[in-house]
Amino acid sequence: MNPFARNPIIIYCLAIGLLCVSALAQADLPRGQVINKVTTLHDPAQNYALYLPSNYSPERKWPIIYVFEPDARGPLPVGLMQKEAEHYGYIVAASNISRNGPIQVSLDAAAAMWRDTHVRFAIADRRAYATGFSGGARVSVDVALNCKTCIADVVLFGAGFPSTIPPSSNVRFGVFAAAGDLDFNNAEIVQLAPQLDRLKIPFHVEFYPGPHSWGPPETWTSAFLWLEERAMRSGAKPRDESFLNAQYQAALASAQKQEPTGAFLAWRSYQQAVRDFSGLLDASAATKRASALKDSKTVKEGLRREQAEVDLFNQVTQQTLDGIQAVLDEPAERSESYRTLRGTYADIKRQIAATHDEQSFRALALRRSLAQAFVSLGESARQAMDRHDYVAAGYFYDLITEFAKAASYASYQRARIYCIDKDNKKALVSLKRAVEQGFDNASLLRSTTEFATLQSDPEFSALLQSISARKD
Repeated sequence: MNPFARNPIIIYCLAIGLLCVSALAQADLPRGQVINKVTTLHDPAQNYALYLPSNYSPERKWPIIYVFEPDARGPLPVGLMQKEAEHYGYIVAASNISRNGPIQVSLDAAAAMWRDTHVRFAIADRRAYATGFSGGARVSVDVALNCKTCIADVVLFGAGFPSTIPPSSNVRFGVFAAAGDLDFNNAEIVQLAPQLDRLKIPFHVEFYPGPHSWGPPETWTSAFLWLEERAMRSGAKPRDESFLNAQYQAALASAQKQEPTGAFLAWRSYQQAVRDFSGLLDASAATKRASALKDSKTVKEGLRREQAEVDLFNQVTQQTLDGIQAVLDEPAERSESYRTLRGTYADIKRQIAATHDEQSFRALALRRSLAQAFVSLGESARQAMDRHDYVAAGYFYDLITEFAKAASYASYQRARIYCIDKDNKKALVSLKRAVEQGFDNASLLRSTTEFATLQSDPEFSALLQSISARKD
Protein backbone atom coordinates (compact mmCIF):
# COMPACT_ATOMS: atom_id res chain seq x y z
CA MET A 1 0.00 0.00 0.00
CA ASN A 2 1.19 3.50 -0.80
CA PRO A 3 0.25 5.67 2.23
CA PHE A 4 1.07 8.81 0.27
CA ALA A 5 -1.20 8.22 -2.66
CA ARG A 6 -2.78 11.15 -4.53
CA ASN A 7 -4.30 13.43 -1.94
CA PRO A 8 -8.13 13.27 -2.03
CA ILE A 9 -8.43 16.22 0.36
CA ILE A 10 -6.56 18.57 -1.95
CA ILE A 11 -8.59 17.35 -4.91
CA TYR A 12 -11.78 17.91 -2.89
CA CYS A 13 -10.76 21.42 -1.88
CA LEU A 14 -9.93 22.34 -5.44
CA ALA A 15 -13.19 20.89 -6.68
CA ILE A 16 -15.39 22.98 -4.39
CA GLY A 17 -13.22 26.08 -4.34
CA LEU A 18 -11.92 25.89 -0.77
CA LEU A 19 -8.34 26.91 -1.50
CA CYS A 20 -8.55 29.22 1.49
CA VAL A 21 -8.44 26.20 3.82
CA SER A 22 -4.65 26.10 3.69
CA ALA A 23 -4.20 29.76 4.59
CA LEU A 24 -6.77 29.59 7.39
CA ALA A 25 -5.21 26.41 8.78
CA GLN A 26 -1.82 28.12 9.05
CA ALA A 27 -3.08 31.33 10.57
CA ASP A 28 -3.56 30.11 14.15
CA LEU A 29 -0.38 28.02 14.39
CA PRO A 30 2.46 29.80 16.23
CA ARG A 31 5.97 29.90 14.81
CA GLY A 32 9.19 29.20 16.68
CA GLN A 33 7.77 26.93 19.37
CA VAL A 34 6.81 23.29 19.84
CA ILE A 35 3.07 22.75 19.36
CA ASN A 36 2.12 19.59 21.24
CA LYS A 37 -1.00 18.74 19.28
CA VAL A 38 -2.30 19.65 15.84
CA THR A 39 -5.44 17.75 14.85
CA THR A 40 -5.56 16.87 11.17
CA LEU A 41 -8.18 18.66 9.10
CA HIS A 42 -9.53 15.53 7.46
CA ASP A 43 -9.53 13.13 10.46
CA PRO A 44 -10.08 14.26 14.08
CA ALA A 45 -8.65 10.95 15.33
CA GLN A 46 -5.20 11.82 13.92
CA ASN A 47 -2.89 14.43 15.45
CA TYR A 48 0.78 15.32 15.59
CA ALA A 49 3.26 17.59 17.33
CA LEU A 50 4.61 20.39 15.16
CA TYR A 51 7.45 22.86 14.85
CA LEU A 52 7.35 25.75 12.38
CA PRO A 53 10.51 27.85 12.02
CA SER A 54 10.05 31.36 13.42
CA ASN A 55 10.43 32.85 9.95
CA TYR A 56 8.08 30.41 8.23
CA SER A 57 6.12 31.96 5.40
CA PRO A 58 4.08 30.33 2.62
CA GLU A 59 5.85 32.62 0.16
CA ARG A 60 8.55 29.98 -0.25
CA LYS A 61 8.72 26.20 0.11
CA TRP A 62 10.25 24.45 3.15
CA PRO A 63 11.76 21.02 3.85
CA ILE A 64 9.86 18.84 6.30
CA ILE A 65 10.79 15.93 8.56
CA TYR A 66 8.12 13.40 9.57
CA VAL A 67 8.86 11.81 12.94
CA PHE A 68 7.83 8.45 14.42
CA GLU A 69 8.25 7.81 18.14
CA PRO A 70 7.87 4.29 19.56
CA ASP A 71 5.63 5.48 22.40
CA ALA A 72 3.65 8.10 20.42
CA ARG A 73 5.31 10.99 22.30
CA GLY A 74 5.42 13.44 19.42
CA PRO A 75 6.51 16.53 21.39
CA LEU A 76 9.64 14.75 22.73
CA PRO A 77 11.58 14.42 19.44
CA VAL A 78 10.24 17.72 18.14
CA GLY A 79 11.79 19.39 21.18
CA LEU A 80 15.07 17.57 20.56
CA MET A 81 15.11 18.76 16.94
CA GLN A 82 13.91 22.31 17.56
CA LYS A 83 17.29 24.06 17.60
CA GLU A 84 18.53 22.54 14.34
CA ALA A 85 15.12 22.79 12.66
CA GLU A 86 15.09 26.51 13.44
CA HIS A 87 18.68 27.02 12.28
CA TYR A 88 18.33 25.16 8.99
CA GLY A 89 14.68 26.04 8.35
CA TYR A 90 12.82 22.71 8.59
CA ILE A 91 9.21 22.02 9.46
CA VAL A 92 8.95 19.08 11.88
CA ALA A 93 5.80 16.95 12.27
CA ALA A 94 5.80 14.07 14.79
CA SER A 95 2.83 11.73 15.06
CA ASN A 96 1.11 11.36 18.43
CA ILE A 97 -0.62 8.23 17.10
CA SER A 98 2.15 6.12 15.56
CA ARG A 99 3.72 3.78 18.12
CA ASN A 100 5.19 0.30 18.42
CA GLY A 101 2.55 -2.17 17.32
CA PRO A 102 0.61 -2.94 14.12
CA ILE A 103 2.38 -1.23 11.22
CA GLN A 104 -0.86 -0.18 9.53
CA VAL A 105 -1.60 2.19 12.43
CA SER A 106 1.69 3.95 11.75
CA LEU A 107 1.23 3.99 7.98
CA ASP A 108 -2.20 5.57 8.45
CA ALA A 109 -0.69 8.14 10.81
CA ALA A 110 2.03 8.91 8.25
CA ALA A 111 -0.54 9.35 5.50
CA ALA A 112 -2.59 11.64 7.75
CA MET A 113 0.41 13.85 8.55
CA TRP A 114 1.44 13.98 4.91
CA ARG A 115 -2.02 15.06 3.77
CA ASP A 116 -2.47 17.61 6.52
CA THR A 117 0.94 19.24 6.20
CA HIS A 118 0.65 19.47 2.42
CA VAL A 119 -2.71 21.22 2.77
CA ARG A 120 -1.51 23.59 5.51
CA PHE A 121 2.07 24.40 4.50
CA ALA A 122 4.32 25.13 1.55
CA ILE A 123 6.45 21.96 1.32
CA ALA A 124 9.57 21.81 -0.84
CA ASP A 125 9.62 19.31 -3.67
CA ARG A 126 12.01 16.39 -3.04
CA ARG A 127 12.72 17.58 0.51
CA ALA A 128 10.48 15.40 2.66
CA TYR A 129 12.34 13.24 5.18
CA ALA A 130 11.46 10.67 7.84
CA THR A 131 13.07 9.93 11.18
CA GLY A 132 12.38 7.70 14.15
CA PHE A 133 13.79 6.02 17.19
CA SER A 134 13.78 2.26 17.88
CA GLY A 135 10.51 0.86 16.51
CA GLY A 136 9.86 4.34 15.11
CA ALA A 137 13.07 4.07 13.07
CA ARG A 138 11.72 0.91 11.46
CA VAL A 139 8.44 2.72 10.78
CA SER A 140 10.41 5.48 9.01
CA VAL A 141 11.94 2.89 6.68
CA ASP A 142 8.57 1.23 6.10
CA VAL A 143 6.97 4.58 5.27
CA ALA A 144 9.79 5.51 2.90
CA LEU A 145 9.55 2.15 1.12
CA ASN A 146 5.75 2.38 0.86
CA CYS A 147 5.74 5.83 -0.67
CA LYS A 148 8.42 4.85 -3.23
CA THR A 149 10.20 8.16 -3.97
CA CYS A 150 8.41 10.76 -1.86
CA ILE A 151 10.84 10.44 1.10
CA ALA A 152 14.31 11.65 0.11
CA ASP A 153 16.24 10.29 3.12
CA VAL A 154 15.66 8.66 6.51
CA VAL A 155 17.39 9.35 9.83
CA LEU A 156 17.39 6.29 12.10
CA PHE A 157 18.16 6.22 15.82
CA GLY A 158 18.56 2.98 17.76
CA ALA A 159 17.36 0.60 15.02
CA GLY A 160 17.67 -0.11 11.32
CA PHE A 161 15.40 -1.71 8.75
CA PRO A 162 12.40 -3.88 9.75
CA SER A 163 13.47 -7.50 10.22
CA THR A 164 11.12 -8.60 7.43
CA ILE A 165 12.36 -5.95 4.98
CA PRO A 166 16.17 -5.97 4.72
CA PRO A 167 17.97 -3.41 2.55
CA SER A 168 17.67 -4.13 -1.16
CA SER A 169 18.14 -2.56 -4.56
CA ASN A 170 14.58 -1.22 -4.25
CA VAL A 171 15.72 1.39 -1.72
CA ARG A 172 15.61 4.86 -3.29
CA PHE A 173 16.56 6.95 -0.26
CA GLY A 174 19.70 7.66 1.72
CA VAL A 175 20.17 6.43 5.30
CA PHE A 176 21.65 8.23 8.31
CA ALA A 177 21.88 5.65 11.10
CA ALA A 178 23.03 6.25 14.68
CA ALA A 179 23.06 4.38 17.98
CA GLY A 180 24.53 4.65 21.47
CA ASP A 181 27.60 2.64 22.43
CA LEU A 182 25.44 0.85 25.03
CA ASP A 183 22.40 0.48 22.78
CA PHE A 184 21.30 -3.15 22.49
CA ASN A 185 20.74 -2.42 18.78
CA ASN A 186 24.29 -1.14 18.35
CA ALA A 187 25.40 -4.36 16.62
CA GLU A 188 22.50 -4.03 14.20
CA ILE A 189 23.74 -0.61 13.06
CA VAL A 190 27.32 -1.93 12.79
CA GLN A 191 26.08 -4.72 10.52
CA LEU A 192 23.79 -2.40 8.53
CA ALA A 193 26.67 -0.30 7.17
CA PRO A 194 28.32 -2.99 4.97
CA GLN A 195 24.88 -4.05 3.68
CA LEU A 196 24.16 -0.50 2.51
CA ASP A 197 27.67 -0.19 1.11
CA ARG A 198 27.33 -3.36 -1.00
CA LEU A 199 24.03 -2.09 -2.40
CA LYS A 200 25.52 1.37 -3.07
CA ILE A 201 22.84 3.01 -0.95
CA PRO A 202 24.08 6.40 0.32
CA PHE A 203 24.58 6.21 4.09
CA HIS A 204 26.17 7.84 7.09
CA VAL A 205 26.73 6.01 10.39
CA GLU A 206 27.50 7.55 13.78
CA PHE A 207 27.77 6.25 17.33
CA TYR A 208 27.39 8.27 20.52
CA PRO A 209 27.88 7.59 24.23
CA GLY A 210 24.79 6.23 25.92
CA PRO A 211 22.06 3.59 25.93
CA HIS A 212 19.04 2.95 23.69
CA SER A 213 17.72 6.49 23.20
CA TRP A 214 17.22 9.37 20.80
CA GLY A 215 20.58 10.89 19.90
CA PRO A 216 22.30 13.79 21.69
CA PRO A 217 22.41 17.35 20.24
CA GLU A 218 25.68 16.84 18.37
CA THR A 219 24.25 13.83 16.52
CA TRP A 220 21.18 15.82 15.52
CA THR A 221 23.54 18.49 14.18
CA SER A 222 25.35 15.84 12.10
CA ALA A 223 22.04 14.54 10.80
CA PHE A 224 20.82 17.95 9.65
CA LEU A 225 24.19 18.74 8.04
CA TRP A 226 24.02 15.43 6.18
CA LEU A 227 20.49 16.18 4.96
CA GLU A 228 21.66 19.57 3.71
CA GLU A 229 24.61 17.98 1.88
CA ARG A 230 22.31 15.36 0.36
CA ALA A 231 19.87 18.03 -0.85
CA MET A 232 22.71 19.89 -2.57
CA ARG A 233 23.94 16.66 -4.15
CA SER A 234 20.49 15.90 -5.60
CA GLY A 235 19.87 19.46 -6.77
CA ALA A 236 16.88 19.85 -4.44
CA LYS A 237 18.79 22.74 -2.84
CA PRO A 238 21.23 25.13 -4.56
CA ARG A 239 24.90 24.30 -3.98
CA ASP A 240 26.65 26.34 -1.34
CA GLU A 241 30.36 25.93 -2.02
CA SER A 242 31.51 27.59 1.19
CA PHE A 243 29.18 25.38 3.25
CA LEU A 244 30.34 22.19 1.53
CA ASN A 245 34.03 23.08 1.82
CA ALA A 246 33.63 23.99 5.50
CA GLN A 247 31.92 20.67 6.28
CA TYR A 248 34.51 18.67 4.37
CA GLN A 249 37.38 20.42 6.13
CA ALA A 250 35.70 19.80 9.48
CA ALA A 251 35.35 16.09 8.64
CA LEU A 252 39.04 15.92 7.65
CA ALA A 253 40.14 17.70 10.82
CA SER A 254 38.08 15.34 12.98
CA ALA A 255 39.61 12.27 11.32
CA GLN A 256 43.14 13.69 11.59
CA LYS A 257 42.61 14.36 15.29
CA GLN A 258 41.72 10.71 15.83
CA GLU A 259 44.80 9.26 14.11
CA PRO A 260 47.36 9.53 16.95
CA THR A 261 45.23 7.56 19.41
CA GLY A 262 42.82 5.59 17.23
CA ALA A 263 43.80 4.71 13.66
CA PHE A 264 40.75 2.45 13.30
CA LEU A 265 38.30 5.22 14.21
CA ALA A 266 40.24 7.65 12.00
CA TRP A 267 39.95 5.21 9.09
CA ARG A 268 36.21 4.97 9.65
CA SER A 269 35.99 8.77 9.68
CA TYR A 270 37.98 9.14 6.45
CA GLN A 271 35.76 6.53 4.82
CA GLN A 272 32.70 8.48 5.93
CA ALA A 273 34.11 11.71 4.52
CA VAL A 274 34.67 10.00 1.17
CA ARG A 275 31.07 8.72 1.12
CA ASP A 276 29.64 12.09 2.13
CA PHE A 277 31.64 14.36 -0.17
CA SER A 278 32.97 12.37 -3.13
CA GLY A 279 31.28 13.78 -6.23
CA LEU A 280 30.38 16.99 -4.43
CA LEU A 281 33.95 18.32 -4.28
CA ASP A 282 37.54 17.13 -4.41
CA ALA A 283 37.68 14.50 -1.64
CA SER A 284 41.07 13.09 -2.66
CA ALA A 285 42.71 13.93 0.69
CA ALA A 286 40.21 11.75 2.57
CA THR A 287 40.44 9.04 -0.08
CA LYS A 288 44.24 8.85 0.21
CA ARG A 289 44.27 8.64 4.00
CA ALA A 290 41.50 6.00 4.04
CA SER A 291 43.47 3.94 1.51
CA ALA A 292 46.72 4.35 3.43
CA LEU A 293 45.19 3.17 6.70
CA LYS A 294 43.09 0.34 5.27
CA ASP A 295 45.76 -2.38 5.40
CA SER A 296 47.35 -1.30 8.66
CA LYS A 297 47.61 -3.72 11.56
CA THR A 298 45.55 -1.37 13.76
CA VAL A 299 42.65 -1.24 11.30
CA LYS A 300 42.67 -5.01 10.81
CA GLU A 301 42.64 -5.48 14.57
CA GLY A 302 39.80 -2.95 14.86
CA LEU A 303 37.71 -4.90 12.37
CA ARG A 304 38.36 -8.13 14.28
CA ARG A 305 37.37 -6.47 17.55
CA GLU A 306 34.22 -5.03 15.98
CA GLN A 307 33.17 -8.47 14.77
CA ALA A 308 34.06 -10.00 18.15
CA GLU A 309 31.75 -7.50 19.86
CA VAL A 310 28.90 -8.47 17.53
CA ASP A 311 29.55 -12.20 18.01
CA LEU A 312 29.70 -11.93 21.81
CA PHE A 313 26.52 -9.87 21.90
CA ASN A 314 24.68 -12.40 19.72
CA GLN A 315 25.96 -15.35 21.78
CA VAL A 316 24.96 -13.93 25.17
CA THR A 317 21.66 -12.58 23.90
CA GLN A 318 20.71 -15.98 22.48
CA GLN A 319 21.61 -17.61 25.80
CA THR A 320 19.21 -15.34 27.70
CA LEU A 321 16.46 -15.77 25.09
CA ASP A 322 16.79 -19.56 25.37
CA GLY A 323 16.50 -19.26 29.16
CA ILE A 324 13.36 -17.14 28.92
CA GLN A 325 11.82 -19.61 26.50
CA ALA A 326 12.63 -22.51 28.85
CA VAL A 327 10.65 -20.83 31.64
CA LEU A 328 7.70 -20.47 29.27
CA ASP A 329 7.91 -23.92 27.66
CA GLU A 330 8.42 -26.13 30.71
CA PRO A 331 5.72 -25.37 33.34
CA ALA A 332 6.55 -28.50 35.35
CA GLU A 333 10.19 -27.42 35.71
CA ARG A 334 9.73 -23.67 35.94
CA SER A 335 11.43 -23.19 39.27
CA GLU A 336 14.55 -24.93 37.97
CA SER A 337 14.42 -23.03 34.65
CA TYR A 338 14.06 -19.80 36.61
CA ARG A 339 17.11 -20.60 38.74
CA THR A 340 19.11 -21.35 35.60
CA LEU A 341 17.99 -18.08 33.98
CA ARG A 342 18.78 -16.14 37.14
CA GLY A 343 22.24 -17.71 37.12
CA THR A 344 22.73 -16.54 33.54
CA TYR A 345 21.94 -12.94 34.49
CA ALA A 346 24.17 -13.10 37.55
CA ASP A 347 27.01 -14.50 35.41
CA ILE A 348 26.67 -11.65 32.89
CA LYS A 349 26.88 -9.13 35.74
CA ARG A 350 29.96 -10.90 37.13
CA GLN A 351 31.65 -10.87 33.72
CA ILE A 352 30.98 -7.16 33.35
CA ALA A 353 32.46 -6.46 36.79
CA ALA A 354 35.51 -8.59 35.99
CA THR A 355 36.44 -6.57 32.89
CA HIS A 356 37.49 -3.58 35.08
CA ASP A 357 37.36 -1.30 32.03
CA GLU A 358 33.74 -0.32 31.32
CA GLN A 359 34.68 0.83 27.81
CA SER A 360 36.48 -2.34 26.77
CA PHE A 361 34.92 -4.12 23.82
CA ARG A 362 33.95 -7.07 26.02
CA ALA A 363 32.32 -4.88 28.66
CA LEU A 364 30.37 -2.91 26.05
CA ALA A 365 29.14 -6.09 24.33
CA LEU A 366 28.09 -7.63 27.66
CA ARG A 367 26.33 -4.45 28.80
CA ARG A 368 24.42 -4.29 25.52
CA SER A 369 23.48 -7.95 25.93
CA LEU A 370 22.19 -7.27 29.43
CA ALA A 371 20.13 -4.33 28.15
CA GLN A 372 18.66 -6.52 25.40
CA ALA A 373 17.91 -9.22 27.95
CA PHE A 374 15.92 -6.78 30.10
CA VAL A 375 13.91 -5.70 27.07
CA SER A 376 13.16 -9.35 26.28
CA LEU A 377 12.21 -9.99 29.92
CA GLY A 378 9.86 -7.02 29.94
CA GLU A 379 8.15 -8.08 26.70
CA SER A 380 7.86 -11.69 27.90
CA ALA A 381 6.45 -10.55 31.25
CA ARG A 382 3.80 -8.38 29.59
CA GLN A 383 2.80 -11.21 27.27
CA ALA A 384 2.60 -13.61 30.23
CA MET A 385 0.38 -11.13 32.10
CA ASP A 386 -1.92 -10.91 29.08
CA ARG A 387 -2.20 -14.72 29.11
CA HIS A 388 -2.82 -14.69 32.90
CA ASP A 389 0.38 -16.70 33.32
CA TYR A 390 1.26 -14.95 36.55
CA VAL A 391 3.91 -17.46 37.62
CA ALA A 392 6.08 -16.79 34.55
CA ALA A 393 5.38 -13.04 34.72
CA GLY A 394 6.37 -13.02 38.39
CA TYR A 395 9.68 -14.75 37.66
CA PHE A 396 10.48 -12.26 34.89
CA TYR A 397 9.61 -9.19 36.95
CA ASP A 398 11.66 -10.59 39.85
CA LEU A 399 14.70 -10.76 37.59
CA ILE A 400 14.18 -7.21 36.35
CA THR A 401 13.85 -5.83 39.87
CA GLU A 402 16.93 -7.73 41.01
CA PHE A 403 19.31 -6.95 38.16
CA ALA A 404 18.10 -3.77 36.43
CA LYS A 405 18.94 -0.28 37.63
CA ALA A 406 15.62 1.27 36.56
CA ALA A 407 13.00 -1.27 37.60
CA SER A 408 10.21 0.72 39.25
CA TYR A 409 7.58 -0.39 36.73
CA ALA A 410 8.61 -4.03 37.15
CA SER A 411 8.20 -3.67 40.93
CA TYR A 412 4.73 -2.19 40.36
CA GLN A 413 3.79 -5.12 38.13
CA ARG A 414 5.15 -7.59 40.68
CA ALA A 415 2.89 -6.01 43.28
CA ARG A 416 -0.11 -6.60 40.99
CA ILE A 417 0.77 -10.30 40.80
CA TYR A 418 1.12 -10.55 44.59
CA CYS A 419 -2.35 -9.04 44.96
CA ILE A 420 -3.74 -11.54 42.44
CA ASP A 421 -2.18 -14.24 44.65
CA LYS A 422 -3.82 -12.53 47.69
CA ASP A 423 -0.47 -11.73 49.28
CA ASN A 424 -1.00 -8.10 50.27
CA LYS A 425 2.06 -8.02 52.51
CA LYS A 426 4.46 -8.82 49.66
CA ALA A 427 2.50 -6.50 47.37
CA LEU A 428 3.15 -3.59 49.72
CA VAL A 429 6.85 -4.48 49.90
CA SER A 430 7.03 -4.40 46.08
CA LEU A 431 5.16 -1.10 45.90
CA LYS A 432 7.48 0.42 48.48
CA ARG A 433 10.43 -0.75 46.37
CA ALA A 434 8.80 0.74 43.25
CA VAL A 435 8.45 4.14 44.94
CA GLU A 436 12.04 3.99 46.19
CA GLN A 437 13.13 3.27 42.61
CA GLY A 438 11.31 6.36 41.34
CA PHE A 439 7.73 5.26 40.61
CA ASP A 440 5.60 8.42 40.91
CA ASN A 441 2.24 7.69 39.28
CA ALA A 442 -0.14 7.94 42.24
CA SER A 443 -3.24 7.99 40.04
CA LEU A 444 -2.19 4.67 38.49
CA LEU A 445 -1.81 3.13 41.96
CA ARG A 446 -5.29 4.33 42.91
CA SER A 447 -6.89 3.03 39.70
CA THR A 448 -5.16 -0.37 39.50
CA THR A 449 -7.94 -2.93 39.99
CA GLU A 450 -5.70 -5.45 41.76
CA PHE A 451 -4.91 -2.88 44.48
CA ALA A 452 -8.54 -2.52 45.58
CA THR A 453 -7.84 -4.54 48.74
CA LEU A 454 -4.95 -2.20 49.60
CA GLN A 455 -6.90 1.04 49.44
CA SER A 456 -7.76 1.02 53.16
CA ASP A 457 -4.30 -0.06 54.30
CA PRO A 458 -2.35 2.71 56.10
CA GLU A 459 0.89 1.63 54.40
CA PHE A 460 -0.69 2.09 50.97
CA SER A 461 -1.96 5.53 51.97
CA ALA A 462 1.52 6.43 53.22
CA LEU A 463 3.02 5.46 49.86
CA LEU A 464 0.55 7.73 48.05
CA GLN A 465 1.39 10.57 50.41
CA SER A 466 5.13 10.05 49.88
CA ILE A 467 4.65 10.36 46.09
CA SER A 468 2.66 13.58 46.54
CA ALA A 469 5.26 15.00 48.93
CA ARG A 470 8.07 14.21 46.50
CA LYS A 471 6.28 16.01 43.65
CA ASP A 472 5.62 19.03 45.87
